[in-house]
Amino acid sequence: MIVNNAVSSARITQDLVSDCSFVCSLCITSAFEEKFHKQLITKVIFPQNSYNLPIHNAYGKYIVKLFINGVPRKVVIDDRLPFDPVHQKLLCSCSKDPTEFWVSLVEKAYMKLNVGYDFPGSNSGIDLYALTGWIPEQIWFSEDAAQAAAAKKSSRNSKGRNVFNIVLLVVYVSDVYVCLLCMYRSQAFRVTGPQTV
Repeated sequence: MIVNNAVSSARITQDLVSDCSFVCSLCITSAFEEKFHKQLITKVIFPQNSYNLPIHNAYGKYIVKLFINGVPRKVVIDDRLPFDPVHQKLLCSCSKDPTEFWVSLVEKAYMKLNVGYDFPGSNSGIDLYALTGWIPEQIWFSEDAAQAAAAKKSSRNSKGRNVFNIVLLVVYVSDVYVCLLCMYRSQAFRVTGPQTV
């Protein structure tokens, strides 16, 4: 089974691949589907049934639609995934639900376009664009405006320290700004329920 009932960001886990920004983007897209009841990540995996939901292919061949260099691309993959036979577990990102494997398929397609599983890391804005075609806007926060301006040019000051505290990734969707992602010291985190304080 590709997706069990509905996708859930709570079931996504990362393993050995150093793609936290990509996994965070997967969480964002699945959380969007959960919250707005509108297909986003499930509509990029093929083959699909009559309800446009991804289905299992008995031949092990899948297609994932990703946006690369401004163009939607068809990425053909198979269902062979890195596996640890000693510990009996997948070495790539996966779902906590062992009956679904949409997370692993989408990650494999993205890794295929990005030098394979020996992935050096990425930028969450690029990852989210590749999954959705959304153009993200980065909002930089810092202790003062001068540091925020410097952070846009370089994420490190002359002493090698981070000059920004938080970067928010925001997307304008259906007349609403949606805060999707928080980056702090080069680690990506999904924003869950932002509130005005």
